[in-house]
Amino acid sequence: MKIIFRKGIGEIVLKKSARSKRFSISVKPFEGVIVTVPERASFDDAEQIVDSRLDWIEKSLEKIEKVEEKRTVFDENTIFSTKNHALKIYSTQRNDVKIYIKNGIILIERPENRNIREEYIQVAIRKGITAAYRIEAKQYIPKRLAHWAAHFNLKYNKLTIKDITSRWGSCSHTNNINISLYVMQLPDNLIDYILLHELAHTIVKNHGDNFWKLLNQFTNGNAYKLDKEINKYSTKNF
Repeated sequence: MKIIFRKGIGEIVLKKSARSKRFSISVKPFEGVIVTVPERASFDDAEQIVDSRLDWIEKSLEKIEKVEEKRTVFDENTIFSTKNHALKIYSTQRNDVKIYIKNGIILIERPENRNIREEYIQVAIRKGITAAYRIEAKQYIPKRLAHWAAHFNLKYNKLTIKDITSRWGSCSHTNNINISLYVMQLPDNLIDYILLHELAHTIVKNHGDNFWKLLNQFTNGNAYKLDKEINKYSTKNF
């Protein structure tokens, strides 16, 4: 391995690979610029290729920086909790990342000889957090939805909790309700609002005046206020 530096870019890592038959340049969040070099090729050749692609690398880094700005970089000092689980990250001598969820802890064991900012470690940490949200959603949402359905004498067909980030929930024409597991990031009153919103769709299948009138009845006249409040949140903000 060899590390080089270029003005306006910074550190560039050159790595030899017996599997690679050609040079390749990757620019990834939290990993930076990595150049894969065929085993029989020289680092001098790699540097020439880097110099010929400096404009592309710089533009790619600008895009990556925007991605990084929006995402949390987790490490051993990160304080992060779901409703019922706390994140704990430990460096170990293992060669892979292991995820445990038990007794209110999201435990991540990661290789101490690897940079925690590497994408595969960050992805593993997020998988652990998502798994915790899924557990919490399955424990909380079915009971809460059943509560509100009984309270307002409403009926739905089937509830499915999904790993979806495009919306908080949906209700089909056959009254199957889908809820994103990421609703567990919301305050309890907004979780209730999502559930009531979808239950209202078992009666009114659109977002017309009749729908909002019904939802206002369910929320003591606060439907528009709650809808505006929930727009402040993202379906996946970790």
